[in-house]
Amino acid sequence: MEHKDETTSLIAIGKVKGTDVYDTEGKHLGVVHDVMIDKRSGLITAAIITFGSVLGLGGDHHRVPWNSLKYDTRQGGYVLGVPLRTEDGEPAFSPYMAAV
Repeated sequence: MEHKDETTSLIAIGKVKGTDVYDTEGKHLGVVHDVMIDKRSGLITAAIITFGSVLGLGGDHHRVPWNSLKYDTRQGGYVLGVPLRTEDGEPAFSPYMAAV
């Protein structure tokens, strides 16, 4: 039996990891480093996004709500539909401090 990592409505987590993330203006922000799944419901609740890496090295990891990301087929990546900074200039997402 052939293993498929993507259908028209489903995608394997392994294929999501490494996918580019853009802002609503089309500016590249980072990549999906990982996803967080609620243990009880089995639903994806957040994505760990790596911002500011160079050639896949370094960068800051931040957890963003999964429902703030929408896949854009034209860009071949996710669009983060919320600002990265609050009105007072503070980061909207706190750093993800787990061993990543």
